[in-house]
Amino acid sequence: ARIINAVTGEDSPTNAAAGGNSPTSAGGLSMKEEEIVERYRKMLRSGIPEIAVRNKMASEALEERLQEMVLQQGATVEFNTAQKLIKKYEDIAKKFKEMLNSGESLEIVRRKMKE
Repeated sequence: ARIINAVTGEDSPTNAAAGGNSPTSAGGLSMKEEEIVERYRKMLRSGIPEIAVRNKMASEALEERLQEMVLQQGATVEFNTAQKLIKKYEDIAKKFKEMLNSGESLEIVRRKMKE
């Protein structure tokens, strides 16, 4: 559906997933902050005990709100992952946009997208 919306101009996946042109993630973190948070999340995923990660963040004087983001369960999709998905959809949609620009009808292009 996102690809169809991107081709037909009904929705922009770049703006929807990345919050417009802003260099922040869906959780309101800057790209730099997201990188920092992700570093600690990787520590947790690799099996390092939560208390050790908490101590590491405290020793590096990480802001409290960033510490909460690290430890938060079900955190928002990471900014870089979202950007990769957006790029993937844009690459797929490009082919269909070219079909529209070459004069194919919208109905034919939609049918091709569903195949």
